[in-house]
Amino acid sequence: MKSLLKLLNILLRSNNSKIVSNNENKVLNQVLLYNLPDKTKIDIFKQTIDIILEDNKENIFQAFYQISIFFKRIFLINQNFRQLAPEIIKYSKNLIAPEESQLDTIKLDKELKKILRTKYTKENALKFSRIIMLNPEVNQKTKNQALIWSCTSNDLNLVQFVLKLHPNIDCTNKNKQTPLILAIESDNPSIVQEIINHKPNINLKDKNNNTALMYAVSKGNEHIVSLIINEKADTNIENKFGINAFILACIEGRENIVKLFLNNLNMEYNKARQFAQKAGNYPIVKMIDKEIQESINYLN
Repeated sequence: MKSLLKLLNILLRSNNSKIVSNNENKVLNQVLLYNLPDKTKIDIFKQTIDIILEDNKENIFQAFYQISIFFKRIFLINQNFRQLAPEIIKYSKNLIAPEESQLDTIKLDKELKKILRTKYTKENALKFSRIIMLNPEVNQKTKNQALIWSCTSNDLNLVQFVLKLHPNIDCTNKNKQTPLILAIESDNPSIVQEIINHKPNINLKDKNNNTALMYAVSKGNEHIVSLIINEKADTNIENKFGINAFILACIEGRENIVKLFLNNLNMEYNKARQFAQKAGNYPIVKMIDKEIQESINYLN
């Protein structure tokens, strides 16, 4: 049994491929489909689920995701495994979500919507993930709402879990704030980077025409500003008050961020000086004058 379980883990939980290869298919059919009674197959599947949970006990969201992948891979091996599915799925549901597993699809959907209307808590996040495990075929609108909700949570594991549901990375809330903007508002560079990895439109604006870069400047987080600048953010976009990201940095006295703009965007010093004057921040004007003088001295 142990050797069979080990084989199953190697083949079914491999991260090298999302599709079972012909060789894997042949081995699994020979070992599991023809040579073992159904009860033994089910026991192996149950033990594999236990191992997945144990291996991911520090990240329950990843555990739920791995179990869903596990089921898909089982069914790819051979359609005959589907006849074993009800008992395996029942075992998983009772193990992972004993309360939620008693609810039908309609009630699960209501519970999910209720969670997404409330403020994030760790308990709500875990309940959300359990419901998704039980009812993974949620509609696109709910996936988008889940992404918006998760990006206010400061919980990277939750955000990564939701992103695997394939929501619209550029969806918005009622204030037209994107997941990227909300992640910046949460001031968590890891979540910002995770969102950026999914290629959002970096220049989308909220209802006041503020961009992600403007939010990053306002937060004063240099690392996040650098991340946004590196994604070729448009620094010339103005919000409804006629202020762009550089002027905002000047207004708020973010000297280090002003230097980031000067060093990373090849902004003309004279233009930068005009922006600083427009912002009315004369210490920054003085700083830019110093940068201009140092540049002249270097050239001479």
